[in-house]
Amino acid sequence: MPKKIITAMLAFAALTCLAAAAHAQAPVTFAAGNGDDSHDCLTPNTACRNIFAAHDKTAAGGVIHALAGSYGGIIITKAIEIIADQGNSTIANTGFSDNNNQSAAINIKAGAGDIVRIRGITVDQMNGGSLVGISLNSGAALELENIAIVNAPGGGLHVIPNVGAAASIVVKDSFFGYNLAGNVLIAPKAGVVVNAVFDRVTTPSGAFGIKADNSDSGKIRADVRDSVANDNANNGYIAVGNGANPVHFMIERSTASGNGAYGAVASGAQAFMIATYSTLIGNATGLAQLAGSTVASTGTNTINFNTANKSGTITPIGLQ
Repeated sequence: MPKKIITAMLAFAALTCLAAAAHAQAPVTFAAGNGDDSHDCLTPNTACRNIFAAHDKTAAGGVIHALAGSYGGIIITKAIEIIADQGNSTIANTGFSDNNNQSAAINIKAGAGDIVRIRGITVDQMNGGSLVGISLNSGAALELENIAIVNAPGGGLHVIPNVGAAASIVVKDSFFGYNLAGNVLIAPKAGVVVNAVFDRVTTPSGAFGIKADNSDSGKIRADVRDSVANDNANNGYIAVGNGANPVHFMIERSTASGNGAYGAVASGAQAFMIATYSTLIGNATGLAQLAGSTVASTGTNTINFNTANKSGTITPIGLQ
């Protein structure tokens, strides 16, 4: 083979390898307020300016470290972990359309087997029209830790998957407050099961604290532990069971106080709520059973100093 041809082939192969390397996705990337999206995102000194740019340069299952800065919104399309422990990382006044035709700052549209983890981010949607904080549209699991979502007029956290057999939600040590349309909404579409756990989550001053709603015929299991829902315009904790599949809502070692309608309430034949070791105080009504729902209370609850402490048929249950 002529030498010139061999040289040309080797040069082409080298260029091909360089192009592949340029488009390779890394297992760990960085974003920073002083970064640049033209960077490779591989180190703090070569961080991207936006989390969405780092997302596109991160391999599935990889980690993005979000350093201190104010960021634009992001659509998450794969398994990924976003960690913002290194400083004040805020996403503000931005969004992408979700399954409810609202715009969310962090919009998760991951694959059926994908797990998304986010830690340490603040979402502040003040002056954001009808924007939502975080919206889960699809994915196998969402884990949130040390998250704050505030001032989102369209709602704080929306769990509204429309595809996949089931989604697991775990939220720890987080604050969702002052979100006008409601702080946490769990409302899967038909045929989707959501299992949600909230540990040490505070939800004040929205339309409601945490709402599990099967009106679109999804199936829901929500467990709320060591949490607080206070000073919401309507309800602290609410289970709506008007759809085809059950909503099971467990409230344990939690407080609902100062809510304008109900501290904890279930409504609809497919809504089932249990309160145990919890405090319902200073609400218009403490604990309520409405419209064919089932509400049970153990003798370990403190339900007092409400305008009406109980409404409807509350089933007393013992500890076993």
